[in-house]
Amino acid sequence: MNETGTSSRDTAALFNISSPGMIRNWKLKFEVGGGYDALVSKKKGHPSMKKR
Repeated sequence: MNETGTSSRDTAALFNISSPGMIRNWKLKFEVGGGYDALVSKKKGHPSMKKR
């Protein structure tokens, strides 16, 4: 998108992603978070219990 100037709708269609909103969210996370690391999923929930 940055290199070609395509819209989020065009980009979603190009990569067969059903939601242009998802593309916008990824772009925002990338810009605010400072790069690819901002796009990596974080584990959710409680950590597993350790055996004694």
